Amino acid sequence: MKFVHAKHTHTEAGSQAPSTENRAHCGGYHRNARSRASRLMLAVMVLGPCRSATAPFRVTYATVEVNNGSPRVGDTTTARAIAFSAQIPLTNPGTFVWSVADSSIVHLEATALTDRVIAHAVKPGTTVIRATVSGVTGLGGISVTP
Repeated sequence: MKFVHAKHTHTEAGSQAPSTENRAHCGGYHRNARSRASRLMLAVMVLGPCRSATAPFRVTYATVEVNNGSPRVGDTTTARAIAFSAQIPLTNPGTFVWSVADSSIVHLEATALTDRVIAHAVKPGTTVIRATVSGVTGLGGISVTP
């Protein structure tokens, strides 16, 4: 391990370790540096991973949550896409591309946010809403009732 400060540089590796006298004249500088590093490592271990992340994490899967999965004909509902890297939701995974398996049942309308879409129930039936980002597709079912 190498410690550098204004006075000089110490190298600590096996037989090259500085003597007690060399360390003493540094006024505890090295001991404090080790203590700061230990506290930082402890904080990282205790806090753990973030609950959300941003790119450049790789999208591993996506989901589509439909606000009301059973609207009546003429109603509107919203759908929201969430992309994940491993089990962490990504806050900015890129632009979602929306589609619906049967556009005669549900018509999609874009919103200002690419992770959300408005779904208009057109006729009774069941279909799937898809949201694709970074080549990964999430699905959400919707069943329109009369």
